[in-house]
Amino acid sequence: MWYEEERTGLGVEFLDDVEHLLARIDELPLMFPVVESEVRRSILRRFPYSIYFTTESPQTTILAVLHFRRNPAVWKARILPG
Repeated sequence: MWYEEERTGLGVEFLDDVEHLLARIDELPLMFPVVESEVRRSILRRFPYSIYFTTESPQTTILAVLHFRRNPAVWKARILPG
């Protein structure tokens, strides 16, 4: 993992941040803004990543964990046919 290569322990911190945000998404998915159709986005606190997801009670589906520099169309390609 790139973060771990940059500084020992930073990769673990990244994963902890992702896990913390996934827990918040699980607890209160509707608190995050809708970015398109029924897709919501949450933003990590320390790292330049967003988590895109959909929620249909009782299930939440993670579509992508993307760096801010990546094109958000990446998650669209995962859910749209063709």
